[in-house]
Amino acid sequence: MSEPIRLVGFIVGLVIVAVTAASVFTTLVIPRMTSSRLLRSISRVLAQGLRPLLRRLHTYAAQDRVMALVGPLGMVLLFVAWLVFWTVIGGWRMVKRDA
Repeated sequence: MSEPIRLVGFIVGLVIVAVTAASVFTTLVIPRMTSSRLLRSISRVLAQGLRPLLRRLHTYAAQDRVMALVGPLGMVLLFVAWLVFWTVIGGWRMVKRDA
């Protein structure tokens, strides 16, 4: 494999590791208003996805029950995203090692 491609792969892998580690750190170690960009993105997508359902619900209590799922579901999806990132990195390492 050519050297420039390996360098690009290394840099991309480093960025994925850094973003994932920063996300884990800011979510689990510093759980306050400062959250990771990944968690904010996941929560935003979840909220936008639930918006059509919320328009059909006419009571505040019903809307609140649905919106109460955004936080826990967001954390589960964040853990899935971390797992995917680490799996991609681990898979890349195995491919690199076998090559």
